[in-house]
Amino acid sequence: MKDIKTLLNKIEREEKIIEKIAIFLKTKRGQKFVNKIYTQPFAQLCKMYNAPGFMQMYKSSRKNRNLVFAAIKKYNITIPSYTDTTVYTNMWSKTPVRLTKKEAKEMNARCPKKLGFAARMHAYEEYKCKKFENKHIPTEESLKQDLFCEEMKSQIKTQLFIHREYVRNFLSRVYCNTDKREPLFRLFLVYENKVMPGTIYEKEGDPYVVGYPFCNCNENTPIETLKNILRERAKTVRDKTCLELKLYNKYGILLACAKA
Repeated sequence: MKDIKTLLNKIEREEKIIEKIAIFLKTKRGQKFVNKIYTQPFAQLCKMYNAPGFMQMYKSSRKNRNLVFAAIKKYNITIPSYTDTTVYTNMWSKTPVRLTKKEAKEMNARCPKKLGFAARMHAYEEYKCKKFENKHIPTEESLKQDLFCEEMKSQIKTQLFIHREYVRNFLSRVYCNTDKREPLFRLFLVYENKVMPGTIYEKEGDPYVVGYPFCNCNENTPIETLKNILRERAKTVRDKTCLELKLYNKYGILLACAKA
């Protein structure tokens, strides 16, 4: 237990510190300090305003803050009232800015009147591919409900690839007078993707592996005949890693498939 002399020395030391604190609080910097004494941690406040060392006489911020309050009460130091900054907002609605007829005419004069040939062909290509996609390709919602969504994604990628090639050949024939020979039927082989386990991919069959089984077929060939040819080819395919064979027409429509 501390003796009376020690306690008296402590009180005397605190009285001197309170007097120094009062002198500091009357300064311009001290007024800013005391103005924010309720809004900031005490140690951070001392660091922010570079307060003298005697402001942190104790290790406890609570005790140091009580000394400041004692100085304010003893020497009648007024705490400046904090006023919020008033923010004025416009209560009226602005009129939307519009170009005059002359300004709009000058701006439109700088724009090209029509698309260039390459841009027009690209726009035609995107339009026809989007039309095919809306008609034949399932939506994302239906894919989520499909049990074999990975197989469907691989098939969709092949269908879009084939149809885009068909569209480009069609545009070349109509607008560029370039007649490119295109097969009526496209045979694709399905493989397991070893880089991403659990997924598959499709690749067009190499004639060395699958030959030309549909070279004698035309648009009038019955679908059953095409399926029988595909099944026979699946039995004799030379690639052992192939999982399945898929037959598409030149538009990208799946006609038949057979397990290898």
